Amino acid sequence: MECEKRDMDVYRQGKVTTDQFYIDDDYNVPDTKNDVKNVILGEGSLLIEDIKAVENYIRVTGKLVFKVLYVAEEEELRLGTLEGRLPFEEMVYMEDTKEGNPFLKAVQTDVTVTMIHSRKLNIKALCELQICMERRETLSLTSDIETDFPLYKKYRQEQILKLLSIKKDTYRIKEETSIGGTKESIGNLLWTEAVSRKLDTRLSGEELLLNGELLVFCLYESLDGKTDWVEQTIPYEGRMECLGAGDHMYHHIYPALTDVNIEARMDEDGELRLLGVEATLEAKILVFEEETADILEDMYSLTCECVPKIQEQEAERLLMQNHSKCKVSERLSLPEIKDSILQVCHSSARIQTEHTEPEEGGIRIEGVLHIYFLYVKADDTAPFGVWQVSKL
Repeated sequence: MECEKRDMDVYRQGKVTTDQFYIDDDYNVPDTKNDVKNVILGEGSLLIEDIKAVENYIRVTGKLVFKVLYVAEEEELRLGTLEGRLPFEEMVYMEDTKEGNPFLKAVQTDVTVTMIHSRKLNIKALCELQICMERRETLSLTSDIETDFPLYKKYRQEQILKLLSIKKDTYRIKEETSIGGTKESIGNLLWTEAVSRKLDTRLSGEELLLNGELLVFCLYESLDGKTDWVEQTIPYEGRMECLGAGDHMYHHIYPALTDVNIEARMDEDGELRLLGVEATLEAKILVFEEETADILEDMYSLTCECVPKIQEQEAERLLMQNHSKCKVSERLSLPEIKDSILQVCHSSARIQTEHTEPEEGGIRIEGVLHIYFLYVKADDTAPFGVWQVSKL
């Protein structure tokens, strides 16, 4: 008697654990920076340096990278910026740390900056980590059996989603754009921000094709000291190698935009009217293939007693892969700033997903939309302000 086995790799992802923690520390303004008169805006993100399983905990270490936009305390009104890093270490309790490797699915950070006095700031950050364990597992399925005596067999056909590859890769984005003819030439960059949007990915050949755009915002001082800003959308295209992948396969990607650097560059006339944007798109890529497998479900014999040994195996079947978008729109009344706001310079939003549930015709998603915008105020002593809110 000889069994014919069919082995295939599958992807396992454990229960997701959500951990929240605070970073609260004071930061001294460097000697090279001007005194702080008023804080306008502060933001930050977590730079993860190491994730390691320690007994029943996941130890996450790294740094909080933050930057602050403020009004400098000088005779003439001027804006200033400063950047800094605060180290952190967080122990996240998990029960199944021995089954696979820790995987950080999502990171969110909400930073608040307050002024203690002109040379010291208080940095508070509410950080949220979503961590799970992942592993690659091999399924062994019996497809047939050969015997020397007559045997009657029952087969079942199943569609199984098998894992082809799991990898991490990076794509370096290098783009350049002009600030436009109506804007002042750049003297000093004060605040820069780049956000990856509308990322579309597609498998073609043995590559993953990338198509997206960067929303770039820059607040700067001109050569004569005037404050101006520019916001532009920069499209980009790229590709990542995925050996063995084909057009008929499926994929899932966890992207993250890191190492963003925006600098002023000279145009052909020797004026600083170009913005050079460089960033790294880091991605964790999972490639799957759907395969039809004939599985031996049962058997019996009329000539002898035959008792099959049956063991359950957990496999996955693809129900649907859909790239969909949902538009969130709402009209807000802002009586507290209606008399002071002159113009909106820049707006940004972040979605915090709290609950997902399948229902008839789709998936119901609930969460919070965190919104803020930078605007020009009718106040010469504090020309810029920030308004922010969180909406369910």
